[in-house]
Order: sequence, then C-alpha cells, then structure tokens
Amino acid sequence: MWARAPLPVSILFFGILCSVRAGDLQDGPKWVTGPSTPVVQNYFGMHIHRALTTTPWPALHFKVIRLWDTGTAWADLEPRKGEWNFGTLDRLVNLAAMHDVEVLLCFGHTPGWASSSLGPSTVEKKPEATPPASLEDWRDFVRKVATRYKGRIGAYEVWNEPNLAQYYNGDVRTMVDMTREASEIIHSVDPSALVVSPSATMADGLDWLRAFLNDDGAQYVNVIGYHFYVTPDVPEKITSLADSVKSVMADHHVNLPVWDTETGWSSPKTFDSDYEASAYVARALLLAWTSGISRFYWYAWDNRNWTTLNLTVGDDYRPDANAVAYDTIESWMLGKRVENCSMDTHRTWVCNLTNSAGNSYIFWNPVRKVIFQPPAVPTKGGHWCVIDLSGHLSQGNPGSVFADQQPRMFRFVPSCLTASDPQ
Repeated sequence: MWARAPLPVSILFFGILCSVRAGDLQDGPKWVTGPSTPVVQNYFGMHIHRALTTTPWPALHFKVIRLWDTGTAWADLEPRKGEWNFGTLDRLVNLAAMHDVEVLLCFGHTPGWASSSLGPSTVEKKPEATPPASLEDWRDFVRKVATRYKGRIGAYEVWNEPNLAQYYNGDVRTMVDMTREASEIIHSVDPSALVVSPSATMADGLDWLRAFLNDDGAQYVNVIGYHFYVTPDVPEKITSLADSVKSVMADHHVNLPVWDTETGWSSPKTFDSDYEASAYVARALLLAWTSGISRFYWYAWDNRNWTTLNLTVGDDYRPDANAVAYDTIESWMLGKRVENCSMDTHRTWVCNLTNSAGNSYIFWNPVRKVIFQPPAVPTKGGHWCVIDLSGHLSQGNPGSVFADQQPRMFRFVPSCLTASDPQ
C-alpha cells in the first residue's frame, strides 16, 4: 500500500522546535493513494445522544447519523417479549428526516428476557451482551423494525463492538448466523436498505473480523463496519489500522465499502488545548477518507463523560473550536478528489486535492514546526494563499509559512485579500 514517491510540493526542514518522542517517528517516507472518487457529503457522520432533550441540533453539515447510546437498541425497543416501545426511535428518525440526515441504526443489546445462558465463566456475563436464546426472537425483532422503518432508515448495523466482552460474549459463528437472518429479512422487507457488519474495534478487533470473514459473514452484508479507534495515538495511526483491515478483507477476497461507524478520542489521551484537539479532528477526517474509509461517524457530539476530544462546550452543547475544525476540513474536502497524502522523512504530511478549479494542498507536521516552502507561482499570476482551521487567510510568502500539528490549506488564487474561501 505504501510506496516511495516525490512530494507534490517542496518542503524545507527548519528544525525541531518541540520535543519529539522516539516512538513518534516512523521508518521512512509514507504514501497513501486516495480513492478515485471525490469526497461526498455523506462521508461526514455524527453521534448525538440527547437530541430529543438537552442537545440542540448541531450547526454542522454532516449528512449521516448513527443511533447508538440513544435508547434505541433491541433491549430498548422490545423490553418485554412482544411489547414494543418505538416512541424514542420514531422521534429520532423524524428529527433526522427534518434535517435531511440518513439514519444508521445499530441493533446492539439483547433484552434480558431473550438472553441465553452461556454457563460459568471468569468473565461476568451481562444479559445484554449475550446472544438470544432463540433465533426466532431475533427474527421477529428485525422484521418488526425493518417493516416499521422501511424507506426511513437507510442502514442497519448488526452489532456494536462484538470483540469486546461487555458488548458481546457469544461466539463468532452465532453472530454470523444472526447477521444472515437479519440480512435476509431486511433485504426482503426493504431492498434499498444496507446491512452493515458487526463493527469490531481497535487493532484488537482484527482477529474477530478475520474469524467473521472465515465463517463467510461478508456474503450477508453490504458494508464492512469497523471502529477505527487509535486512542491514545495520533490520527496518522488510522492509516495503518485501515491497511490492516483491508488486508484482512483482501485475504478473504472481500471487496466491500468500509465504514468507520464510531471513532473519537478518550482516556488515557488528554488534550492540553483546542489547538491540539482540533488538529486531531481534521487529520482524522482527512486521513480516514484517503485510506479508503467511505463513511466516518464521529463519537460524539454531546458525550463529555467518556470522550476527551469534545466538539462542544457548556450545558447547551455549543460548538467549540474543534467543531469549527470539523466544518472547515469538510469544506476543504467536499467535492474534491484526495489524490494522495504523503509523509516525508521529517514527518511532514502533504495531501494533494484536485477538482475542476485546480490543485490545493493540505499540509501539517504532527511533531515538529518546520518552514513549508510554497510551490513556484504559476506564470498566469496570482498568489498562494494559506487558510487555517479557524478560517483565517494569509498570503503564502516563501519563508513565512510554517507547518505544525494543525492542517492548513494552500490554494493558488488571484488575491488572498478577496478570497473568502480558497476552494
């Protein structure tokens, strides 16, 4: 996947202006070739936990939402056999439709009444993490939901993080059986709906994914779901994890879209400033797309109990600088093809984006501050402009542009003073 190649712009190493841990450096230059298609708006996704109560709808331009930790799992929808509680899900689906946002529903927890007993274990068995005792109960649930929300829910995720015992303590074969049954029912009721595989998480989930594909689970799904959590590491680690996921898929001759249905940062990673945190937001969204991930659901807009990288402040969940970074990187990417992203020997990254208006470049260095040398001015005249994640514009004069942990965009325009957004 990685190959040595020249950078699209030249970079002059200025020197180390911050401390660098030995473990931060990687061997040799890196190169990631992006998808052949331009970035689409439904790449940008979100989790919102209290959209029906305390959280106003975010002023971001995401187009997909994943319903998880929203009181809409199986255990919430059918708390007792045959007794249905669709009030919360109805309201969330209607709210999403009002904002022209597509819903991904994760089925998740098993109701206590439907759980099977797996016998003695050194791991505490939570009923909601145990497979159903009867596949018929599972079928009834899936059929009821798919029928009620036909044409209103666009995608269904079979399970959340099945490689973690707190979410699933059954065997892989049982989950493949549940996926098969869910897929057959969903596609018979609503042929347009997509079925997303159970989404394993982190590097530890690769073995689970491998076992799922070994048992032919991919034949029942339209999408491979995965949670590309790399916390406490830097966003650049997403490229390596994506390579590993695609390698497992290739070993099993699986050629399906990959969705990152949940990613954010949590303890032990903490952030000293919004400057660092917003850099993580932008780099994660950019590098995940370039690595071949076609949807990215940020976790989460209004969860400040578990996450350490937050997009909001205050009890009313107002957008912060990190939310601005989300919106800015989306505006830089949307409608463009990310041709490639490359990292040089000094750890400076450059991504080359193209559209009908020409080339633009996004650049950063996660561990050093270096002088970034603009390309030569084209003969047609104009200026290289630099825009940062806050939207501030400046002219890219040689020797005055620095790369640091925050991505910035270079774009050649007639005038930096009049360009409100150098797209």
